[in-house]
Amino acid sequence: MKLRKRTFLWIGGYVLIGMVVFLLTAQAAPQPDNAPPMFNWLNLSAAQREAIQQQDPTFEADAAAMNQTVSERRAALAALLENPDSSNEQILAQIDQVNEAEHALEQRVIRYLLAVREHLTSDQQLRMMGLAASCVRGRGHGYRGGEGEGAGSGQGQGQGQGQGQGHGWRGGRP
Repeated sequence: MKLRKRTFLWIGGYVLIGMVVFLLTAQAAPQPDNAPPMFNWLNLSAAQREAIQQQDPTFEADAAAMNQTVSERRAALAALLENPDSSNEQILAQIDQVNEAEHALEQRVIRYLLAVREHLTSDQQLRMMGLAASCVRGRGHGYRGGEGEGAGSGQGQGQGQGQGQGHGWRGGRP
């Protein structure tokens, strides 16, 4: 039972991390002033955008680097799982490495969301935190609307149900 709970929490955390990193760093469409897509999705004013960027100017770079670390550690875990010569100890040690990287990224993302929240209207707060809560529950809603559940690792595609690889969210990409 402990493994099932840990796996559930691990997947939920990874979904949240992926959703937020995508919303904050991906360029789904041209953004004014190279702003993260989330800024447009929330309809942030110029003053809100500036305040948020000044409060945490390194977030995008930090999150991208941390997400890369997560990806590398997950790839190493996948390689161990596929290798019949991998020992149980190697696999368990690597999953600890994955969890450590994901935990660090999740902490960074949550701290950023909490900092951003201070600059939002109550409607914007409800929208952003509602999306984060949906992802924690394992049911992501893209910032363009609609569910986007996929299977496997990677980003799902399509309106409504994602197809192919996905983290359980698709970030609204067509």
